[in-house]
Amino acid sequence: MTKYLTGGIIIKDFGNETDHSGETEGYCDFEFKLIEPLRITYGGKTYTYDRLKMVIQFMSPLLSFKGRGKLQADMPIPKTIAREVYDILAKAERGNGKLKDWCFSDELEHLIGRSS
Repeated sequence: MTKYLTGGIIIKDFGNETDHSGETEGYCDFEFKLIEPLRITYGGKTYTYDRLKMVIQFMSPLLSFKGRGKLQADMPIPKTIAREVYDILAKAERGNGKLKDWCFSDELEHLIGRSS
């Protein structure tokens, strides 16, 4: 199977937040480095994306490509890459690091075709 991500997680922020009904959910802001940068030419200009950004708020995951600075591309993420993110997160959640016992990978199950 082709690998697109280096396997590490850049943790920007994560924790719990409470919605207006009082229900508590996890949130996260993670990045994953791409092995090969993605280059897209649009309007005569080439954009380079070297990371995949994942944000989850109130059980709604958003995956997007990210480049240097604030450059971000909100375009569909291939299922193969979403599955790789899921595998990396699930492994980290089973480990002994900062994400031990968290369940952010669960929020990606519908994106990769798994049911909860």
